[in-house]
Amino acid sequence: MAKGFCSITLGGNLGGDIEVRTVRGDLQIANFSVAVNTSQKVDGEWEDVTSWYRCVAFGKTANKLQGLSKGSYVAVAGTASTKKWKKDDGTVQENLEIKVNSIDIVVKKEAETTNGTAYNESEMPF
Repeated sequence: MAKGFCSITLGGNLGGDIEVRTVRGDLQIANFSVAVNTSQKVDGEWEDVTSWYRCVAFGKTANKLQGLSKGSYVAVAGTASTKKWKKDDGTVQENLEIKVNSIDIVVKKEAETTNGTAYNESEMPF
């Protein structure tokens, strides 16, 4: 039987500060969330909808996230997997997690700077 795959690409804002931890001495693991804003029609009216995705990045990919904070706009590509666990009260919880293969920093928050220059969307070449 052929094995399937699940590839996902997201573009959105970091939903909070990135949690980075180091394991086995030098492997960094970064956990973060990405908020993707879209619109959908509800009862004939357009409404803004935000979908949240939990992401995890390893090694060099995790290192690329250093210096970013809530609100930075990123493009994330990876694979989706489901995690299940049982809470203390016996209920089963399920969560979709994106294992990040690559990440691109599209726009940093204006308050963040690189080499003394703040990114400004109107100055971006694309």
